[in-house]
Amino acid sequence: MKKQLGWLAICTLSCLVLYFSWLKEPSFSNQSYMPEWLIGWTDTYGRLRTAVPFFQLGLVGFLFNKNRYKAFVLFISYSFILVLIAETGQLFLPYRFPDWADVLLGTLGGVFGFWVHWLYEQLKKAYEQKA
Repeated sequence: MKKQLGWLAICTLSCLVLYFSWLKEPSFSNQSYMPEWLIGWTDTYGRLRTAVPFFQLGLVGFLFNKNRYKAFVLFISYSFILVLIAETGQLFLPYRFPDWADVLLGTLGGVFGFWVHWLYEQLKKAYEQKA
């Protein structure tokens, strides 16, 4: 069940990345379902907001393979391809434009999320061995 929820999270976050990347305008101010504080944050930190969903993807990226190294390589490849698809789609939108900084920040956000999960696993193992 844990694995199915992880894959559901990966699919959901991937769809959200594409949805928000392909909005007509880069600002979220016309998204009435979003809270005002989130709209303000995303408008202030426009480039950083690209890394946030990829950080979350990185937290569940270990599901790609049982071997951590192989999972990391597969996940980074997936993140890079996803962010490239999102940025390429912006070529066809009038008020959007692809940006290599977004590609870099998306990939780095995923790496950071994967690293945080790995660190959590290491601390958990150390705690279990100590107890």
